[in-house]
Amino acid sequence: IDDFAFSLDDIEYGVLRRNGPRNNNEPNQFLVGDQRLKFMVQIMDYRGHFAHNCSSLSCPPLACYSQGKNR
Repeated sequence: IDDFAFSLDDIEYGVLRRNGPRNNNEPNQFLVGDQRLKFMVQIMDYRGHFAHNCSSLSCPPLACYSQGKNR
C-alpha cells in the first residue's frame, strides 16, 4: 500500500487493532517512528477484525455472512 509492505500480522495488530498491546507480551507491531502508523484505523471496529480473522484457514468455518434474521 503506497509503497509500504504489510504482512497479515501488520494488518491485524498494527492497523485493525490500532497497534495495541498483544496478548503474548510481544512488543507492539509497529515501533515508534514507523511510517505505517498512519494507516491505523481511527475508530476500532471489531466487525472488521472478525471478518479478517474469521476468514482465515486456522479458524472454524463460517456458514455465511447475512443481514437480517438468523437462520
